[in-house]
Amino acid sequence: MLQHRGSCGTAADVTLDLDVPVLDAACDGACWAAPAATVLRPGHRHRFAHLDANATDDLAACVRGECDEPQAGSGAGGLTARLGRTDGTLGDALAQGGYAAVALAATLSSSRMIEVIALADLIRRFDARALMAPVLRLDVTSSTIDTHLLGGDPHRVIEGVLLACIAGGSREVRLCIAPDAPGTASLIRALEDAHAAGILDGTALGGDAIDIEIVEALDGPSAASVETMCALTTVFDDPPPPTRLLALAGALPRPGVYEVPVGGAMTWAGVLAMAGVMLARVQALRVYPRTGAPRLIWSSHLDDSLDPAALGGEVVVLDWDADINPVRDSAGAH
Repeated sequence: MLQHRGSCGTAADVTLDLDVPVLDAACDGACWAAPAATVLRPGHRHRFAHLDANATDDLAACVRGECDEPQAGSGAGGLTARLGRTDGTLGDALAQGGYAAVALAATLSSSRMIEVIALADLIRRFDARALMAPVLRLDVTSSTIDTHLLGGDPHRVIEGVLLACIAGGSREVRLCIAPDAPGTASLIRALEDAHAAGILDGTALGGDAIDIEIVEALDGPSAASVETMCALTTVFDDPPPPTRLLALAGALPRPGVYEVPVGGAMTWAGVLAMAGVMLARVQALRVYPRTGAPRLIWSSHLDDSLDPAALGGEVVVLDWDADINPVRDSAGAH
């Protein structure tokens, strides 16, 4: 069983007194559920939210297999499949399929790997130009999405970096991250483990040796995002998940990180429904994309399809009590 920590879970500070092993794990993106724990069994994944001392009996029963909760899933997923569901070790990441894509990609040429990325539709969903640079540049921000990915599944980030290097022919990586940024410690520990296992120098899985340097600033053209790196790890999935991430906050019952489908019929209203939002109470959404200026999406446009360019960042839900004028001054309206 995994007890989710992260900033929300740690602040709640609930101790579970059970006769089964309880491992600390990062937040799984469901910030609204804290304090929370997830029971993992073959074919069964069940998150228990808002834990208190009275939850131990239900948790223990689920661990024993005495749980028929219909909402418990099998654990299938895309970018967030392992998010907050590993114990942080390389061994656990490998047991859940980590670095399998690198082992396969190491047998391909750069041109063939680029074709695979194009077939997975990553070039349309993400700005993939940064992957083609002689030196791969990765900009890690303190955003909610980056913090969750680094803390909850750092080996997926590293795996994506290696895949990007195979595609672009890079052998050098400049990873920009502040020393005190959330998730930095998890990423550095994962890099050390991957290096010790021979994953970074190519001896374990094949491919060229990759030199990853952590820097505090990047100069030059735009850099790749952490989300793009994680998406690269899904290119050999059948099919690759056509998804993007966004972080929801503001006036809503279930804030957190959501993985949503794009390029189809998913609308802003559909995303808000996932977070338990009553649409009649929404005045507007304030969207902060990873790149570009913030924008306002009024309630009259909630049935519009998702625009991938608006994703990858933060979305704040504004209800009718919010003072919209300061927001209007700093964000374009749509």
